[in-house]
Parts: sequence; C-alpha cells; structure tokens
Amino acid sequence: MRRYGLTLVEIVVVTALIALLASAALFGVRFPLSEAKRRHALDTLRAFDYAARRRAEASPQPQLHFDLAEQCVRLHQGSETVHSMDFRAGCRLLAVDVAAFETTLSNGTVMPGVIPFDRYGTSPNYAVHVGDSKGKSSWIVFLGMTGQPYEYSANDPRIHQLVGK
Repeated sequence: MRRYGLTLVEIVVVTALIALLASAALFGVRFPLSEAKRRHALDTLRAFDYAARRRAEASPQPQLHFDLAEQCVRLHQGSETVHSMDFRAGCRLLAVDVAAFETTLSNGTVMPGVIPFDRYGTSPNYAVHVGDSKGKSSWIVFLGMTGQPYEYSANDPRIHQLVGK
C-alpha cells in the first residue's frame, strides 16, 4: 500500500523543531537590540551636548534640561525648546550627576537638572546614567571645559570624582 502525505506525528515533530529554532533566534537578537538602544541614547546625548556648545558660541546661552520623571532631555535656547529626546523606547534615564545640579535663574527660580552653557560653550562637569531594559547601564561623563565625553561602567568609582562631588 502506497502512502501519500505526512502523519500527524511527523507534522508535530517538524513544528516543534521550527519553534525551537525560532525561540533560539529571538533570544539571540534580544540582547544586541537592547544594547543598540542604549548605545543610540548615549550617542544622542553626545550630539545634544555638542549642539548646546555650538549654539552657546553663536547666540544666548542654551541649557540642557534633564527630566527624570518624564524620561526626557531637552535643549533650550532662551524659552524655546530646540531639540527633545524621549527615553521611553527601551532605554531609561537613571540619574544625572552635576557639580552644580541646581541652577538659579536670573529671576531667582531654582531649576533642578539644568546644565547651563556660557557664551564660550563651557559648562560644569556632568554625568548622565543611562540603562537599558535588560539591566545593563553606563555613565557618560562630559567634561565642562572641553565637552569631551567619556563612558564608564555603572559601578566605576571615578564618576563622582570627575564630576566634582
């Protein structure tokens, strides 16, 4: 007797093998995707710092506003928001560490989480702690005079020494 087609057992075995291969592939892609989101956030922070320093040389002093509650950073030029970045897409803004974390404006208002830039493009030293959804995190430290960014692991003790606290 001649048989055409597959038995139910053969179909179940093939389906199980395909599911096993698909789950292994998804597991392998998950970590690099999370790492790429964190890396993108760090690169964007570098771009924000660079843009603020260049704007300071040409026009009124810009400020970077870090909002931990809303998970965003904004570049302000006067009262206008020039650029904004939202950290909710797979990456978290965990902390900001600045020698002068509170900035007092000319009208006496105290603004926490504001990094001011003077007309020469300098700022206080500051560090931003960014983490991904998988628990990996790192600090990026910006040196105030030059704006040179340095990346450190989350538990590096030199962070607070560089910032000046």
